[in-house]
Amino acid sequence: MNTQRQIFLIVVLMFISVAGCAAYTAIDLPIRAERQADFFEAESIERGALLYANNCRTCHGIRGEGGVGLTLNKASFRNQEPLALSQNQDLIRRTLLCGRAGTLMPAWLDANGGSLTANQIEHLVRLLTAPLEEGTFDANGNPTNHGWLAAVEFAHNLNHESTAAVTGDTLPQIATAHGIGDDPVSGAILIARLNGIAYAVDESGNFYLPYSGSDEAAMLDPKAGTIATGLLPGQTLRLPEGATYKVQAGNTLASIAEQHGITPADLRSLNSLFLTTVGDIADDTPLTGKRKLLLPAGTSYTAQAGDTLLSIADAHDLPVLALAEDNGLAEDAAIAEGHELSLRDGTRYIIQFGDTVLSIASAHGLMEGALRSLNELGAGEEISEEVWLALPPINSYLVNGADLTEVASGFGNVTAASLGDANGVAADAVLPIGKVLHFPADSWGAAPSDEINPGTACVEHTVSSSAFNTISGADPIVIDEPNAVSTDVVILANDNDWTIVADGESLAPNRSGVKVTAGTTVTFENVVGLHNIEIDGEQQGADFEVVGETRTFTFDLPGEYRITCSYHPDMLAVVFVAE
Repeated sequence: MNTQRQIFLIVVLMFISVAGCAAYTAIDLPIRAERQADFFEAESIERGALLYANNCRTCHGIRGEGGVGLTLNKASFRNQEPLALSQNQDLIRRTLLCGRAGTLMPAWLDANGGSLTANQIEHLVRLLTAPLEEGTFDANGNPTNHGWLAAVEFAHNLNHESTAAVTGDTLPQIATAHGIGDDPVSGAILIARLNGIAYAVDESGNFYLPYSGSDEAAMLDPKAGTIATGLLPGQTLRLPEGATYKVQAGNTLASIAEQHGITPADLRSLNSLFLTTVGDIADDTPLTGKRKLLLPAGTSYTAQAGDTLLSIADAHDLPVLALAEDNGLAEDAAIAEGHELSLRDGTRYIIQFGDTVLSIASAHGLMEGALRSLNELGAGEEISEEVWLALPPINSYLVNGADLTEVASGFGNVTAASLGDANGVAADAVLPIGKVLHFPADSWGAAPSDEINPGTACVEHTVSSSAFNTISGADPIVIDEPNAVSTDVVILANDNDWTIVADGESLAPNRSGVKVTAGTTVTFENVVGLHNIEIDGEQQGADFEVVGETRTFTFDLPGEYRITCSYHPDMLAVVFVAE
């Protein structure tokens, strides 16, 4: 009997245990699952906020308010109606995967050349489509959600840790650019002594200008172990006798003269050989900074291993077509080692890395002495790629340095005034070169890139212009109907634009329309790239990908026809057909 009771008790306990587990499963697990889903959503949105602050604020602002990029923090993206939410998430996801062709929006997916994983893109999608939260407001009192509050907080933290520096000349740089001293430090010391500037050299051999005052605006970095200052933009310096100047690409005789307090005529009088090698140039002609050697009339060149017609032309500062024609060759002709090419009289040779006077002379069938004599090179004198100009005595070298406007230009939405306010100085303050500046709290970070997305990353996920404008709420482009009727119309497909050529006149790419009469045939020509021809959203025929390929389309019915390309959403042309 006792055994039966024990068995009965065990069965009852097992039943209670199973029933309890079932009740737990039926009642508590769904609640826990819902809480887990909410937790995952909130965590994903917070991760999206961090990703946004690190990657997106440059173009779209720290609050999603929009800059060079579109406004992202907007009601249309927060719509939680299921169909609208699905459309928004798909639009944002596809835009992040591939970017938008013909715009500054790059592809962000790592597989398409970006820096984000697919999971990270999903975090951003959730942030941008998260709804407003009741009782949650931003610093301006506007309704928002915790995702955007986190994005702003992350951006502020990044800005707090970020700095910019006033760029410009330092004494070691000036010494190097003017061939002063045996090394940058010894040259800097010579200039400092000549101008009565206090200087110091630390234990590691670094040159600096010590500062002992109390004005933090004059210190490079008040927190540094060595308190130092820098030269001031616009300050003038004397340079030691015999200083020369190393030409940089983009310099002009006028700009060099202005910085050194002399005239272009002074430079011309001291550098006649240099002017002979560069030819007849104006004072404002940009220089290349590449040293050239004169070659005697009737010189030829013997091709070396690895030479091409293009590389030979570039080395002799000649158009490749001219070199080909002078030698009876096609522009794309292959050049064998040992092939001798004639050079037109007046040709100059651009010195390459590793060249010697002997190697240049040998390649051109010249005696080394003759080449030295023509270029006023002494016996044994070495050559380099650098161009150095002789200078007269310099008493007013103008120190080059950035002002706050120039520093601010490197950062999104930052002005001289906001940068000055963040650092306790006036917008027109002259600060020492090397001065460390803190970012304004609401800075968008570095100025955005101006690189256009070519649209080649992943055309299968591209977003058409009509879809993007409709779903995102962007204003559609409106093109006005022209008054004049055109009879000869060609529409060119370039990299990222439709360009209308109406009666021989090219119109503005992607922003123009043409008026024709009913029955007019328009020619489409593919200049470059992969395209398709969509008329009012309907593709006409196969893809348009062969360079030089043409298609024709006859517009028989009156109306307005929008020409687009699904591969390149910004491509747009409009044909207005009159009765």
